[in-house]
Amino acid sequence: MFKRQKGKIKSLCPAFLRKSNSLPLEKEGKPHSIHRLLLLLILAFYSAASVFRLANSPIIRRSDSDSEIKTHFSNIALHAKREKPTRASLPCSALINGETDETNSGDGVLCCDRSHYRTDLCYMRGDIRTEPASNPANIFLYGAQQEAVTEKIKPYTRKFEEGIMNSIEEVTINPNILLANQTASDMCDVVHDVPAIVFSTGGYTGNLYHEFSDGLIPLYITSKRFEKEVVFVVLEYHRWWGVKYQGILEQMTNYPVVDFREDRRVHCFKEMIVGMKIHGELIIDPQLMPGAKLT
Repeated sequence: MFKRQKGKIKSLCPAFLRKSNSLPLEKEGKPHSIHRLLLLLILAFYSAASVFRLANSPIIRRSDSDSEIKTHFSNIALHAKREKPTRASLPCSALINGETDETNSGDGVLCCDRSHYRTDLCYMRGDIRTEPASNPANIFLYGAQQEAVTEKIKPYTRKFEEGIMNSIEEVTINPNILLANQTASDMCDVVHDVPAIVFSTGGYTGNLYHEFSDGLIPLYITSKRFEKEVVFVVLEYHRWWGVKYQGILEQMTNYPVVDFREDRRVHCFKEMIVGMKIHGELIIDPQLMPGAKLT
């Protein structure tokens, strides 16, 4: 009797255990599923809201990014199309390029070529004197021809970029029809027998691409006709730039660079170009170099 009941209890236990274990699982499964579904809904809502917020964020609006983030490579093709340099057609361009007999014009010449999309250039010949203590930078031409007028120029090769040009120091060229011995308050401290090229190492200097595209390559193009017999007069000069590119500069000039601001002496020249010629982004066009023959 006892044995029979014991066996019956054993047979009932597994069934009871299965039944008792299944009930809590069913009760606990529903809350877990609801929690998971609620969590997924929250995550989906948050993701959708984040995407919407990002799409309307000022960080990625094109109008804002174009004005705040300067990119210098996307419009190279456009700039190249707009810049179509040709052989000098203006008298001033011919003087800058050394393509005309300069003796025919005499001394006291001051002219500027502003026809290029990328750069302005001015040319002087005669009694030329720097005034380093002035602000803005002043260069004087004494004994100027009667028609000469005051010119202002920023000697940097990104004229089409108004934002960066606003940071470039301006040079004022002052012609005076009187001779220097009649009016000049500053006598020459250094007299140079070779021409000068005045340019700026401000702007994007510090960016390797622009140091070559906007600076060293245009400097080579402009100075090549002088065959190293030229002095570089630099506005916004950086000493590290002079050290970094000393080897390259020595291939373009036989003379030390003149820091327009730090060198307090009055430098006197007989010929000067303010600004640099440029053929395009990282371009040297052989047909536009001095002595080239057009095909």
